[in-house]
Amino acid sequence: MHTHIRTPLTPPRPAEEHKWAITKPPLFNNKPGVSLLHTLFIISATVVFHKSQYGKDFYTWLNANYTPWEINVYITAAITTVWYFGWGLVFMAFDFIPALNNLIKPYQIQPTTPPIPLKEYLWIIVINLRNWVFVNWPCYAFIGYFCPFKTSYESLPGGFMTFFTYIFALLCEEVGFFYIHRFFHSKRWYASVHKLHHQYTAPVAFTAEYCTMIEHLVVSYCIVSLGTV
Repeated sequence: MHTHIRTPLTPPRPAEEHKWAITKPPLFNNKPGVSLLHTLFIISATVVFHKSQYGKDFYTWLNANYTPWEINVYITAAITTVWYFGWGLVFMAFDFIPALNNLIKPYQIQPTTPPIPLKEYLWIIVINLRNWVFVNWPCYAFIGYFCPFKTSYESLPGGFMTFFTYIFALLCEEVGFFYIHRFFHSKRWYASVHKLHHQYTAPVAFTAEYCTMIEHLVVSYCIVSLGTV
């Protein structure tokens, strides 16, 4: 699928040396292990919740009020969409509200790069919405119909399996993303599939999924979902 690459509204900026590669890294990037703390916290919180009475009551309520199809499709779509776009809007606020932007400047890798204009920022969000509506949501329906996840409390994985699933999913994402990303940088696929994603050299949160629908399907959905199937 060939997707038209929108020309940026702002004129091209002259190339700069990668000063961010030789300057002092952001606060948390130079502390080994700190970047994994949030992952370990999420895994631990998941295990604790699943073992708690609150977890049992929640899944009992969920299955009493919704069918497995609704849980696999509608609720999954609602949670992932709100989570992704919610956090994207939070980071957008840090880009456009001066007081918030000043707070994060000491931790930015490219602090001198001019911000993306609002009109272009909104277009990036439109492309994100397109990818979610025409890729993510149909894929949720496909999985919900052909291979739905079990939704009862009794079918929840134990602590070890929960930890293993998270780690396996992370490995699938990291390894799969690297090789598929490298594949899309080939002469055959770069212009038609991957070039759109590199339109902005100083990306913001929403540019994570600013890409063609083919790339979004393969990289953002299939690779990420592989570890949970």
